[in-house]
Amino acid sequence: MIRTGSSYHTRGGVVLPVERFVLHPHFEYYYRDYDCALIQLKQPFEAAIPVPLKSGRKRFRVGESCTTMGWGRTATSKTSRQMMTVKVPVVTIKTCSKVHLIMPVTKQMMCAGFAAGGPDICEGDGGGPLMCRGVQVGIASTTSGCGEADKYGVYTDITRVRMWIWNITRI
Repeated sequence: MIRTGSSYHTRGGVVLPVERFVLHPHFEYYYRDYDCALIQLKQPFEAAIPVPLKSGRKRFRVGESCTTMGWGRTATSKTSRQMMTVKVPVVTIKTCSKVHLIMPVTKQMMCAGFAAGGPDICEGDGGGPLMCRGVQVGIASTTSGCGEADKYGVYTDITRVRMWIWNITRI
């Protein structure tokens, strides 16, 4: 089931049944490579507002402020009851790779967050969007520390999975 039309995790809006869930065929659980999936609803949802997906290989500039959102953990709770939104700056893969020593940061990924720590994605935010200038550029994947210094949020780079999305959805 998918809840839409509400910023609350467990109430409001409309709950819609799911027809199918399509995991990327190259998804690698341990390293989170190709960490994305598509959800097809059983019926159309006419009130949806489409969000453009990033195309082309050009990445956003380092330091660009982008928005991510989700119902994940916060500093004061296990999960958020209402969707939270934070702005995070894009960082280079090289910078991100230096601190993510347990898992490699691959070319299918991008990173965002603050070197000094601060608002970031956390457990429960996976699957949420990373938006830059009104375009979805990433999908929240993982982090090695929620809001900690030198611990950046890792996102699946939409441009690296865009053709797969198109092949499945024709969008």
